[in-house]
Amino acid sequence: MRHAADQPGDIYDKRNLENESELLLTLWELSDHKKICFVSFDLEGPYEAITELGLAFQRKNDSQRQGRHIIINSNQQKKASPPKPCGFGISSEELDDPKELYTILDEFFTHQRDENHRVVLTGFDMKADLTRLHRDCDWKPPTYVILMDSAAIYKTLSGKKSNPNQATALDMLGFPGDPEAPFHNAANDAWYGLELLFRKAEQAQRQHVDPGGDDTINWLVPSKTACPSPVLQRTSNLATRLSFPFDFNDGKPPRPPAHQPPQATQRPFSTSETALALRPSRKRKRRGDNQKGGPGEAVDATPSDDSAHNRPEKRQKLM
Repeated sequence: MRHAADQPGDIYDKRNLENESELLLTLWELSDHKKICFVSFDLEGPYEAITELGLAFQRKNDSQRQGRHIIINSNQQKKASPPKPCGFGISSEELDDPKELYTILDEFFTHQRDENHRVVLTGFDMKADLTRLHRDCDWKPPTYVILMDSAAIYKTLSGKKSNPNQATALDMLGFPGDPEAPFHNAANDAWYGLELLFRKAEQAQRQHVDPGGDDTINWLVPSKTACPSPVLQRTSNLATRLSFPFDFNDGKPPRPPAHQPPQATQRPFSTSETALALRPSRKRKRRGDNQKGGPGEAVDATPSDDSAHNRPEKRQKLM
């Protein structure tokens, strides 16, 4: 569980990696019915200084993706080359002090939280960038923000042993990038990070619905030696199997993950029954046809070894 005092590295490490891919699938399906905003971010510059911040954000069913590109003027001399041009119609903003990033990020995520049910933050190999943001402007993701690393998602769903770079990952998914939006611009890279997450979520959803379809994840394609997916075929109802740190039904308490609906054989006890009826009662046999058990008493109707059906016929009484 995340705490307000956690450092960014701890917040990143506390992600539920075991169920991260299933969580992405569940969020992707729920975003058809709930307002879930997916946000991607990226930083540029040497490790000791932030020169650019890029943001890209979109709901699943919105046709237009939006972005922001922020240049830190006071740190530009620490970068070997000037910022590369923005693509996708994004305009640049300028700041003098990197500490001003705190206000921008705080207002941005507060606005997204007010407009949406949930906010998901992603980035490509984002742990180092979260640490840099906290160091330079004292910002870290709020507790209501869900963290999902698009590089880790790609690695998990592709069966890779190491993270490829973002350009290679997108190229393997059939998206080589836009020539007018070069990599190593913070806004462009944030846009690409969100695109990577969306494409992987769509591909995983199609694999879950149709495991034998043409457009499937490479390592899950059925073959002679294929094994079942450890991620996507574990359950058909992901939303009720995962333990979320929040509830998607606003105003209602979170439902425990182990919740099961009442079985058909169960019946609610009436208020007139005694407390004794709530506990398993000792079974005893009826001794006579006209004798009935007491309240809450279960009668054993199964034939026993000495029942009338199994006993030999009585001999007639001698006169």
